[in-house]
This record gives sequence, structure tokens and C-alpha cells, in this order.
Amino acid sequence: MTMVFRFLPAAALTFCLVSHAQADLAPHRAIYDLKSENVDKRGGILSVEGRLAYEVTGNNCEGWSTNYRFVNRYVRAEGVTQLTDTQLAAWESGPGDEMQISQKQFVDQSLQDEVNLSAKLTAGKEGASRITKPSEKTFVLPLETQFPLAQQKQLLKSATEKKQRHVSLLYDGSDAEKVFQVVSLIGEAKLGRVAGTPAANVAEMKNMPSWSVSAGYYEVPDTKADIPNYQTSFVVFENGVTSEVAFDYGTYVLRGKLTKLDMLPVQKCE
Repeated sequence: MTMVFRFLPAAALTFCLVSHAQADLAPHRAIYDLKSENVDKRGGILSVEGRLAYEVTGNNCEGWSTNYRFVNRYVRAEGVTQLTDTQLAAWESGPGDEMQISQKQFVDQSLQDEVNLSAKLTAGKEGASRITKPSEKTFVLPLETQFPLAQQKQLLKSATEKKQRHVSLLYDGSDAEKVFQVVSLIGEAKLGRVAGTPAANVAEMKNMPSWSVSAGYYEVPDTKADIPNYQTSFVVFENGVTSEVAFDYGTYVLRGKLTKLDMLPVQKCE
């Protein structure tokens, strides 16, 4: 299950926290309905369905706050059903050099895991992360590591520059010490890809450019592996709203549809 959770914290955050390189994020609240497809029953899971509620607010001066709740219902091969509920609150500084995360994971309404951590990056030096719950632990982060917001800004910058490939080191804190090399393939810009989605009702998005992105996540230091730990794909708009998301875990694909979108007031810098 950690692979499902990992993409969302700073999946959530990984696909959720996206910004134009020269602009602020568009504060918004989005709901995605998720359902499994291409299930290989040998993996022990028959089906998955769920919902992700995600919200981002803030600005580049005071930083960005994100909150999400990710609930899934698993039907396993032995006929047992299991309900997972992940709740996360995160903050990341505007420059992308600090991050704080508080996350709880429930299984069948019982608290199974709780993580609190903070991390800081220093230009030209190794970064540092400190976990305070469930137990105290500190560790270093490799040079050139990025947190999700900064990583996604660079990804979208590559998209606007018509680059087709983007490689980065990502630490989102969702799986203790693990850092991932993310290899992203970027499609050509499209206009008006909002028909049939809640984004079609947002006036400023009707002719906004968007890009299709496919990304593979390779655990550092094992970056020479032929097969990534997991893969994602999504369509991201210039203002940071994401649709058409999919998480490929090898034995099944979890595909998400944007079903509700509310644009929130912009918090200007003082």
C-alpha cells in the first residue's frame, strides 16, 4: 500500500503540486474517483476503488499548504475486503527548500501508522530530514534532491520549453528515507483538453495549455534498474490542476477521473 500512498503526499503531491515556472499555483480543491483496471489476480488483489480529495492553498511568500484524504476499498483474492484511509497535511516553503509532513494511515478504521517529519535543503550541500514519529531518526538527502513543489516546477518549465524528457531526484517523505529518481516523458502542449470534466466550467482554463506526462520512479541508489518501482501518468494544466491520472503498480493500474473542481481565492503576498 505504501506505493499507493507515496505518489500522493507530495503526490499526491507529485502530480498535485504543479506550478508554472513564473507563476503561483492556482489554489484549488479537487476530487478524483479512482478505479482499478488491468488487474493481474496473481498479485492477490481482485479490484480497487476509491476517492481522493485534495486541496492546496498558499503563496510563494508564506509557502503552500496541502491537505488530502485518500480512501480505497480493496477486494483481495481470498474474498476479504479492506478499507484504507490516508490523511495528510503538508507544508512546503515557496523556494522549495523546506518541507513538513504529518500523515496518518487507517486500515478498516484502525490507526496503523502515523508519521511526522521535517526536511531542509541547502544549496550545494546534502540535505537533512528528521522524523519525529513513530520514532526519532535523522538522515541526509543526496545533492540535487528536490521536494515535490520545486521538482514539479522544473518539470513544467521543461514542458513550456518543449523538452520531451525531464530527470530529477525527488524526496516526498512518504516512505521514510527513500529518494527516487524520476524520469518523466512530456508530450506536446494541447489546448482546451477540458471537455467533459469539471475544468470545462472554469473560464480561464477553457483554452489553457496542458501536457500529458508519463513518469517512472526508480529508487536511489538503484537507478540502473530496467523496471521502475512504479509508474504514473497524468495531464497537467498550466495552472497546476491535474486530470486523467493513473498509477501503474505492475499488478494493477489505478485510474482516476476528476469529478469535482473548485478554484479557491488567491492569497496574495503581503
